Amino acid sequence: MPTLAAPRFATIATAATREQRIGVVAHRWNRQYRYDAAYKAAGFSEDEIAEGDALGYQESEEHFRLRCHYGDPAYGSWPKDVQTPVKDKIRDLMRIA
Repeated sequence: MPTLAAPRFATIATAATREQRIGVVAHRWNRQYRYDAAYKAAGFSEDEIAEGDALGYQESEEHFRLRCHYGDPAYGSWPKDVQTPVKDKIRDLMRIA
């Protein structure tokens, strides 16, 4: 029986391209704590960190807006067809071919 392979996503250690590094920063974006020292130690540029931070902030705002409208997703209250373009963009940036 054929199975589909799960998509692989870049991590801070495996991000090889500029897009993957921006996606990693955006995915790990946190309002309370910044990981800039870890990113710089891994060779990320200031521009990649800034773009990732901006994208991470946009994803946070998108999630907050949807959560206000649909409720907490942990309880299964979000419909299956909810559009999350920013989150999808971050996943596409992090995807490893």
